[in-house]
Amino acid sequence: MSGRASFGQRGRGCRGRGRGDFPGGRGGGYSNGGRGNGRFCDYCKKPGHVAADCYKKMRDDGMPVEPSPGSQGHRGIARHPYQQESFTYTGDASDSSLGLPAATAALQCGPNTGGNVTDPRAEARNALMKLASGAPTSDRFDFPVRTSFRDSVSQVHTNHFSISVDTETTLYEYTILGAPADKSRSKTKELIQALIAKRSFLKKSNDSFATDNVSKIMSWKNLHETIEYPVMDRGEDGKPREWGRIPVGSGDRPAMLRFQFTREVKVVTLLQYANAEVKPKKVETSEIGPAINTLNILISRVVTSQAILLRANKFFVKSGHQRLGSGSLCTIRGYFYTTKPGMGQLLLNRVFKRWTTFRDEDGRYDALRGLHMYITYDRKHQDPTRQAKLNKAESRIKTVKGFAHGIALKDGELKAVNVGTWDQPVWFAPEHLRILPYQIYKRPVPDHLTRGMLDVACQPPERSKALIQMEGLKNLGVDVATGLVSLPNCPPIHIDPRLLQVPCGRLNLLQLRYGGNDSIDLNLTKSTQWNLIKRQFLRVNRKSTFNLFVLLGPYLTHGTSDAYLKEFHEAAEKYATGIYKRRGTQQLTATNIDQGLKSAQEANANFVVLILKEKNVAAYSAFKDLADRKYDMHSLCITEKPNTQGRNLKTNLGSYFGIVMMKVNLKSGGINHAVEGITLRHTLVLGADVTHPSLLRCPSVAAIVGSVEPLPGNILYYRDGVSEGQYTQVRDQELPGIGKAFSAVATRKGLHPVPEVKLTAVVVAKRHHVRFYPIDPSDAAPRNGNCIPGTVVDTAVTSPFYSDFYLQSHNGLKGTAKPAHYFVLRNEMGIPEKELQDFTHKLCYTYVRATLGVSYAPPAYYADRLCERGRCYLRKFFVADKTMREELDRKKRALETEKKNARQNQLPATARRKRQMAAQVGEGNPAGS
Repeated sequence: MSGRASFGQRGRGCRGRGRGDFPGGRGGGYSNGGRGNGRFCDYCKKPGHVAADCYKKMRDDGMPVEPSPGSQGHRGIARHPYQQESFTYTGDASDSSLGLPAATAALQCGPNTGGNVTDPRAEARNALMKLASGAPTSDRFDFPVRTSFRDSVSQVHTNHFSISVDTETTLYEYTILGAPADKSRSKTKELIQALIAKRSFLKKSNDSFATDNVSKIMSWKNLHETIEYPVMDRGEDGKPREWGRIPVGSGDRPAMLRFQFTREVKVVTLLQYANAEVKPKKVETSEIGPAINTLNILISRVVTSQAILLRANKFFVKSGHQRLGSGSLCTIRGYFYTTKPGMGQLLLNRVFKRWTTFRDEDGRYDALRGLHMYITYDRKHQDPTRQAKLNKAESRIKTVKGFAHGIALKDGELKAVNVGTWDQPVWFAPEHLRILPYQIYKRPVPDHLTRGMLDVACQPPERSKALIQMEGLKNLGVDVATGLVSLPNCPPIHIDPRLLQVPCGRLNLLQLRYGGNDSIDLNLTKSTQWNLIKRQFLRVNRKSTFNLFVLLGPYLTHGTSDAYLKEFHEAAEKYATGIYKRRGTQQLTATNIDQGLKSAQEANANFVVLILKEKNVAAYSAFKDLADRKYDMHSLCITEKPNTQGRNLKTNLGSYFGIVMMKVNLKSGGINHAVEGITLRHTLVLGADVTHPSLLRCPSVAAIVGSVEPLPGNILYYRDGVSEGQYTQVRDQELPGIGKAFSAVATRKGLHPVPEVKLTAVVVAKRHHVRFYPIDPSDAAPRNGNCIPGTVVDTAVTSPFYSDFYLQSHNGLKGTAKPAHYFVLRNEMGIPEKELQDFTHKLCYTYVRATLGVSYAPPAYYADRLCERGRCYLRKFFVADKTMREELDRKKRALETEKKNARQNQLPATARRKRQMAAQVGEGNPAGS
């Protein structure tokens, strides 16, 4: 018995509306709006089923307890067996079942756990040369074709497995149509599972297909040749392709679904694509995407009962939970997987993930909206001797007590929970509800839990690799000790359970330039960062003058402000970042940042420093928003926590304020350092990013940054925030827009004719699921076991056709380092692949606020930071406060009411009258109050 939760008034714990015989209205707790089935179990004393169907009885009797998908015996209970598991959090799950950390050693010495060595470069080079000859390249390829590979110096493991598909097997794609558009994802899943369980043409072939529980069924068996329902539509060849009006669901208004044969999926084409044997432009949209989607859905069929499937390519492990803070959230370990055409073979990409879930006051109430609940109390039976006859005088008398259900609440002051909808509420007391387990927390993790979430999610490389190969494959029913094996319950797909082992290149040597003709030779195999001791910035404005005002946050240790300001002025003089004249200091509370900045403005300050006890996202966002947009001041936020030891402040603050001065020098118009070898002359470098809407659907935030140059002859454009499906959109919309902007500027400068500009565009992706793990200890960074910075992979797991590569330019500080993926959309500058890799790698060491390399190209990184500043400005939308939530709820309800009225107005008059009468009966009947 489940429903989605919202919260209402206090003291209404047992009132409900609906039909049935469950207390809390008339059966108001069921997920279908309160319809009971009139049955009661004598074994477990729970409503909704009889003893013969009792999950608890079957379990106690040692019988199988997995119900059929469409079983109604446990209405909302047995259909989801985990709902009767213990809901009590019993502590953090260990990895003892995996044999970890022993599993890590097993991966290195087991008979079949070595890497699956592959090097497809020679075959790929020959195939591309053959395919590129003939017709113009633009007729066959959407993007620049790969022309060379980097020489390999070593090999790495990657989180990919080689898979193969029986090409003799025909795969079929079907679409289920007619599901009500207003149904939730869980309701749609119930409809599809009921269709599969009750219709013979699917039920008898249940072992030969898989579904995404949204609209698709993928099968290796022809399902439509035995359909007994009328033909609704035919294809161009005259053969039936859609069958319809299949009733599914209970009640007098079942859903009328249609079953459509969509296509035969051509897996052979996917294999040819991986081998560069077909023209990609011809098949990418029409055949490759559907084939990948088909394989992902089929693989979802083999996820074991020890895991919970989120969607067709995500699952988490029931036992993989770990406490997050001391509240009601925990993290749970899971895995993402997807099939993809690699270079010369099909691959299954798997990555270890962590999600936040619920473990078992206004902000908390809002976080619980939409969750599924389990009703815990039993149905009450009326004493027949106390039931009044219809014509007795007492039955005509209404009392306040007569509206109650006779259930004593432990705490009647708590807000009641609505498990219905806002316009048809079904109310229950919180103490009679339990949150169903394994529900993902979809909102931003609270600020105070972010560090704990990162600590849990950031697993070192060897452990991450062991989890993927041991636990990840185990939950697909695959034993890592076996060789090539077909997936359980999915015979057309075979998998090699060894991690792929691929060649890699290395970009190690860098030379950094500082002021005073100073330079640093950086060998990344020995050192991944440097310090500012005895260094001078490359360019400074030592005579620039600022009026400084200091804001002190609450709870600072005594003496912190004096020590910080003394060190600030000494560092500013040491690094020659300008002259700073003190205009005042003001102590802040948690809520008067605006007043503090106003005082700074009145003191004629143009540079404000905020000193906080520790990181505080809300305070930082408010400070930057006000300083940037309202008061137009330079602003700097520094914290006390990095420089404390116990309760005392560290005495040596020079290193910390050296990094602070890097930020200060930028604000005064200086340049901190440069990297030798970045020689693209007459080139404008651009970076762009977009952060997408949150759950509250506020607008996206876009940002673009660029170097300051005269009118260039070349433009190098790094674009972040783009998925693979949007590559053509960027190429067709954004790149022409850059060309038009260049022409407009040239025209304003009086240049006729407008000079040509060469544009090279590269997509930078950091949100992907590719990881690399060193094999030889000499290839691993000493402190964290990641690949050495400068590791580059441009084969095996990259595109079979196009110019792309993975570059790990940084030294992962914690967890498994994620390489950045670079994909070339256009290359009018004609930069060779190796030179582009070298240039991008060097660029990553020019980041202006760090003495180490960053994880992806700084132009895109700066754009990302600018988007984050935009999120600070719009924080009330991204992290909505109570007023904002209430306003959004009102607008949402008004829109729902408008749509509902529009639907009702389209009904026949008799149907509208019936609904109105039913609503009036529900409103006025005491049994439903």
